[in-house]
Amino acid sequence: MTKMPIRDRYFNDPMFHNLVDMMQAMIHRADFTPTEMREAAMLAQIIYEERNPRPVVFSRADILGGKV
Repeated sequence: MTKMPIRDRYFNDPMFHNLVDMMQAMIHRADFTPTEMREAAMLAQIIYEERNPRPVVFSRADILGGKV
């Protein structure tokens, strides 16, 4: 799957469009600075990853240091 350019995604993905508009409104109202929005997005991702861990799968080669 090819990643869509950000502006194309904005115009073609309704959910992404709404997210961007909501964030822009928050910046415009001076509720948050763009830096705070980036920091909040990163923290949201970190918290999501912490609460939804993915299983780690090791192969036999990984355990034996590449020797099977």
